[in-house]
Amino acid sequence: MTQLQTLASRAEALHKTYQQNFSGRTRVTRDLKILDELISGISDLREQATGQAGSESSLLPTLNQRMELYTREREAISDAQAGGPDVLMAHQLSDQAWLAHQRYIRHFAGQPRRTRDLGLLRQLRDELYLGQAALARLAAKHEADWQGGLLTQLTNNLELYTQEVEEIIKARKGVPQEKQAPLLATLANGQFSKWRQFFANRPRHTRRISVLRRVIAELRDVYTQMLAVRDQGESTPAHRDNIAKVADRLQVYESELTQIEQSAGRAGSNAIAAGLADEANAQFKKYRSQFSGKSRADVDLTELGEICDQLQELALAMRDLDQTWQLPVNQKNLEIVVENLKMYEREFQKVRTAKTPV
Repeated sequence: MTQLQTLASRAEALHKTYQQNFSGRTRVTRDLKILDELISGISDLREQATGQAGSESSLLPTLNQRMELYTREREAISDAQAGGPDVLMAHQLSDQAWLAHQRYIRHFAGQPRRTRDLGLLRQLRDELYLGQAALARLAAKHEADWQGGLLTQLTNNLELYTQEVEEIIKARKGVPQEKQAPLLATLANGQFSKWRQFFANRPRHTRRISVLRRVIAELRDVYTQMLAVRDQGESTPAHRDNIAKVADRLQVYESELTQIEQSAGRAGSNAIAAGLADEANAQFKKYRSQFSGKSRADVDLTELGEICDQLQELALAMRDLDQTWQLPVNQKNLEIVVENLKMYEREFQKVRTAKTPV
């Protein structure tokens, strides 16, 4: 390998670091130290390339373009971060709200209301309420209309989710008597699916207790309604079997809730952070295997939604951990999960569009 080829290889290694850490990433959360090292590295390569045979026609123009790119990006990041910690917090709240809304769109928009997961929608509503309140407290410290557009967006989404909860409840109440038992079976199966998705064969110490509590609460409600339908005359073997199955699952899930609480207590914060990171890496690997470089018209949209859901819950679990322990490694992992999740949610939209008949 010639010296010029060696320099070109080093330049590509620097640019790969740039793409991994800055290309398409949220500027307010970027680490300027990394970018300063890249700028210094490119400057050093330019000096070494000057006078090398062939450098004027190949390597130097590339190095000059990248120096200009990295320098511009540094200025943009510096401007974005000049607002201080409040701007960073507002941006994080914006990301959380946007991701929650993508989940809302995937699971509720245009879907039959009576079969939707009320527990999930209430979770989205409650998380958004906390985010809206946090942003309002920040805004009170600044000039009028600071982050006004974002606050309006969060308020509008909160009103939407609250109204949708009421509409789902209304839609279920409107179901005819003869169709109530099948609907309740569908709702129970939906919660069983949540168990398989987020808990079955998963390490207990990284599970979100609040999600299992949500599943249990929804199943208890279904169980109560099943008993009421039975008492109103629905006594088919299928309905009786469904009642018994829900009662059995409730017992299992409630027992598991205790096991998860104990396991998390024994594991400690560092083990939980490491476990969440491992699970996130597994989802990244699945995405690369099944979606990177594949035709959008041919990939499995349901599977992509599953990856997004898993990462949504992992991000929430990492936030929960950060609120208590503030581990630097967990904070860094959370940033990585959020950035990748934003990319995957945008990709979900593009895949759905590619699969929609013209």
